[in-house]
Amino acid sequence: MKRTTTDQQSSFQTDYFLTQLSHFTEAKFSLFEHAPLSERRERFRVHVERDEMPLTFCKTGINIPVKLEWSQTNGNEISFRSRPLVFNGIWVKVIGAMNSESLEGRVRFERFQREKRDRVISETFVFPEVEEEPIGLTDAEIAALRRDGLPI
Repeated sequence: MKRTTTDQQSSFQTDYFLTQLSHFTEAKFSLFEHAPLSERRERFRVHVERDEMPLTFCKTGINIPVKLEWSQTNGNEISFRSRPLVFNGIWVKVIGAMNSESLEGRVRFERFQREKRDRVISETFVFPEVEEEPIGLTDAEIAALRRDGLPI
C-alpha cells in the first residue's frame, strides 16, 4: 500500500472517515483529562503557543495531533488551520475553532492540493519528484481483508 493514494479527490470523497470529517464536527482538546480544568486550559494555551493542537473527534473517536499553520485568538475563541498532513492516504488540512475555556470546538477536514515540483540540486541537474514507495500490505492482502468484511 502506498503512503498516499493516486486519486486524491476520489479517495477524499469516498473515504468513510473523511466524508464525516469534511463537515464541521465536534472536537475536544484531548490531553490531560485527569488534570483539573484550570491546568488543562493552561496546557491547551501552551500547545497553541507551540503551534500544536491535539484533537479528539467526538463522533468518530479519532485522536490526531495537528501542527498549526496559523491561529488567531478572539477572546476565548481560537480559529486555526493546520499544516498539511496525510490522513488515510489523503493530503488534508484541519480547519476550525476551539474555545479556550470549554476546550471544545467545531473542526473539519479539507482536502489539500499538494503541488508536485522538481527539486533543483544544481543549475544543471534536476531531480523530478518520484512516486512514493509502497509500504505495508499488498493490494492482494488488502483485497483479502475486504472480502473478510474489514471496511478498508
